[in-house]
Amino acid sequence: MPKRLDLASNYHNVDLKHTEEEAYEGIALWLRNCNALQDISISEIKSAPDIVLPVLLNKDVKLRSITIKAGRGVGYRVKDHHDFHKALTNHRETLTSLVPWTDPDPLSAYELNIIINIFISPKSLKRLICDLFSNEDISLIGKHTTNLEYFYVGGYGIPDHVLNAFEQTPHLRKLLIAAVSNFTKTGLLEIVDKLSQKGQQHWGFHLIAGLTDPGSTLMSADDVKLMKRYIVDKLGGSFGVSR
Repeated sequence: MPKRLDLASNYHNVDLKHTEEEAYEGIALWLRNCNALQDISISEIKSAPDIVLPVLLNKDVKLRSITIKAGRGVGYRVKDHHDFHKALTNHRETLTSLVPWTDPDPLSAYELNIIINIFISPKSLKRLICDLFSNEDISLIGKHTTNLEYFYVGGYGIPDHVLNAFEQTPHLRKLLIAAVSNFTKTGLLEIVDKLSQKGQQHWGFHLIAGLTDPGSTLMSADDVKLMKRYIVDKLGGSFGVSR
């Protein structure tokens, strides 16, 4: 019995469920008998949550990783797949990696709260990649996913204080913020100091942040150079800028 499923399309964002019904039904039928599955990766298939749902509901399956990728940045619509998200909680004891690329459709506060509570439920989660979260959501993730090692998030206008939540994630080694942030030199120096006071917990910490252009009032090019040196000295890690 297979332990890993890798499913990809050569075409962008194919909707198997509605345009290739025969292929979709065949895959779904086969997956119902794959009780040994541990890792699932699906790329460029819009109906990926529908394909994965029966696996999530199978009580004999204990998944370790779920990856749903959309190569051009347009993923599945969260509003259409509430059952998929709820079923993730069935694997809260085993799930270590979750990569759900979603469509940027805005969600209501109620919908977003449900999603966040589901995403922070796996106690074993080590890797999370998602661009769905607000500042408050990022803070919740930092506080509750205490085994997190790798976190990638998008967004806009993320401030310094959001990073304080990651003091409580002792295993975090890589934080990628692919967003235009409002980070300041003072704020970043403070968080690096706090992490360094935890002993060896955050040694080797890497931070990649989306910043405004060098020379802005928030962080200049000299500030970025300072941060790169400071994080090496304090944490043996690295600081990078994404644009």
